[in-house]
Amino acid sequence: MLAFNVEKVPVHQLSLLGHGPIDTRRGVGTNYPLEAFATDVIEQMDARNVEKCALVGHSLGALVSSMVAQRQPERCDRVLLEDMPVLRRVPQDPPPMRRYSDALLLEVAAVAGRRKFDPKMVWKVSRELLKPNPQWWEGMSRLTMPVLVIGGGKSSYLRQDRLHDVVNALPDARMVTIEGGTPRSHHERRRVLRRCSSFSYRWQTHQPKA
Repeated sequence: MLAFNVEKVPVHQLSLLGHGPIDTRRGVGTNYPLEAFATDVIEQMDARNVEKCALVGHSLGALVSSMVAQRQPERCDRVLLEDMPVLRRVPQDPPPMRRYSDALLLEVAAVAGRRKFDPKMVWKVSRELLKPNPQWWEGMSRLTMPVLVIGGGKSSYLRQDRLHDVVNALPDARMVTIEGGTPRSHHERRRVLRRCSSFSYRWQTHQPKA
C-alpha cells in the first residue's frame, strides 16, 4: 500500500500483516482477520503522522485501503484501488476469483513464497475472501471522496464485473482497465504508476457522477 501526503507529496510504503522478511513480519501467530489489516495500516499512518493522504492499494492492499477509508474517511483525500478482490454481499454473489481453483492455487503458491509472506496469512485470507461480508458493502457508502478503480482486464484472476459493481455503488468513482495491469513487468508498473500519478496530482477538480 502507498499513502501519498496530499500537500507535500511524500510517499509512504506501508506493509501489510504477514508480509515481508520473517524477522520483521507482523501478525505471525494470529488468524489474520481482514479488519486487523486495516487496524494495522491505521496504526502505521499514526506512527508516521500521516493526517491526510491519497491511499493506493493493489490486490489485498486495495481491499485493506477500502476498509481504512471506510473507518477514517476524513483522512483519505482520494483512494485508488487496483485489481481489488470484491467481497460477496450475500452467499448468492459470485466469489472474487474467476474460478474457485484460483483460490486453491494461491494457497499452494503460498508455500513457495514463504520468504516473502506468511503462508498461513494467505490460507486464512483466501478463505475470508469467499465469505459474504454485507458490512463491507454497507461501509462503502462512506467513501464519498474520489475513487479510481483499476482493473487488470482479461489477464487478471479476479472477476472484473465485480469491480464495476463497486464503482456503481460509490458516489464519485471511475474505473479504467489496463490489460495485463497486474504490475509484474517494468512496463506494466510504469503504466499503473502513470495512472496513479495522474489521479493523485491532477484530479483536483472533478465532477461527481450523477
